[in-house]
Amino acid sequence: GLEGAAEASRLSVLLTLRRRETGEGDFQRLLGAIAVAARRLPHVTFQYPMHPNPALLRLAKKAFASLPNVQLLGPKPYGEFVSLLMRSSLVLTDSGGIQEEAALLGRKVLLLRDRTERDDGLADGTVRLLGKDPADVREAIVRHFRDTGCSSGEAPTRLPKGGAARMIARVISNPRQVVGGVGHG
Repeated sequence: GLEGAAEASRLSVLLTLRRRETGEGDFQRLLGAIAVAARRLPHVTFQYPMHPNPALLRLAKKAFASLPNVQLLGPKPYGEFVSLLMRSSLVLTDSGGIQEEAALLGRKVLLLRDRTERDDGLADGTVRLLGKDPADVREAIVRHFRDTGCSSGEAPTRLPKGGAARMIARVISNPRQVVGGVGHG
């Protein structure tokens, strides 16, 4: 189930690391770097909804065994996953799809890949293409929480700020109206 209100108010990192292209050696090094960051940030909860890959599960259990602030979770239904994503202070992922969703929701992302075919969030700084160097990953996580004074992890959202229903009603009632500088009708 979902965590309670007290848990939701804590700082948290959502980790999704599962791409086959990442490779077992890189997984091991990345998980080790994340474990060091988790030790240095005991006030931050790291949540890892696990992919049912037995090799990855074994590596994660080994890397995070002694860390009470790391939660290895089972796979989550989409709605629960989005809830975790929205409550996260930071997202660590190797997934382009998660990169897109997190950027749309305005969540800060460290993308644990050397390159990406998706540009969502890169230009505005919501997403940082970090790569897979363990030292860079460890330091970027710690810096996110310590050096920037970040508490909520919110980046500028691309979602509308309200008023959409009024605008839609105006357009429907007058289809020739100009919306956003473009004539419609």
